[in-house]
Amino acid sequence: PSEAVFDYELLPAEEKQDHLDVIIVAFPRNLVEGYRDAVKAAGLKPAVFEMETQALVRSVLPPDEEGVVMVVDFGRTRTSFAIVSQGIIRFTSTVSLAGADLDKALVQTFKIELFAAERMKKERGLVRTKENQEVFNALLPVVSAIRDEISRHLLFWQGHAVHAHSSKPEVAKLYLCGGESNLIGLGEYLAYDLKLPVVLANPWVNIASFEDYVPEITYNESLSYATALGLALRSVNLPT
Repeated sequence: PSEAVFDYELLPAEEKQDHLDVIIVAFPRNLVEGYRDAVKAAGLKPAVFEMETQALVRSVLPPDEEGVVMVVDFGRTRTSFAIVSQGIIRFTSTVSLAGADLDKALVQTFKIELFAAERMKKERGLVRTKENQEVFNALLPVVSAIRDEISRHLLFWQGHAVHAHSSKPEVAKLYLCGGESNLIGLGEYLAYDLKLPVVLANPWVNIASFEDYVPEITYNESLSYATALGLALRSVNLPT
């Protein structure tokens, strides 16, 4: 316990529920103290620490989303998964497979520099056409591995959800976010293989309507800042 910092939250109990669900979050103490010291050195006062996934979900899930959904944060160096039920994070996991592996696959296939691989990935994407077949084939193993990880997490949830619900609700939708979720064709590929609706998340959904406010960054760029926006949303409700 001395090597970890943890907190917990009691979840609302459903009718006829014969147990109490508790969310426990733990961080390595040296990690928390490192962030704390860095914040203080910058002349700021740390107000709260929370999991990245908590901020992410706060940012991208619409307020009327009450079903069971999965949020996939496809970043450059890691991919995170969160199962959310009734607005509450029930399960999280992270793997090291990520966007950098897409770049590496293109570098190895086409013998090109990293910057050229990144540009090729953004411009051509996961589109299965005659002209783009080589790029598609190079990216497919990585994307297929991501799909397999999603499937594994879906199966895990279906096998363990009964303890949290009177039935076994299956995941009804998948939200994609993170900078690498902009990969052309990714959503369509996952939706087809997983047989699930796949939605590109909107990090602004709980902040402002595009009818009233136009952000200074593009929608695609904002997918990389979903966690930061989620932290900002939490700060709105912090005591002053």
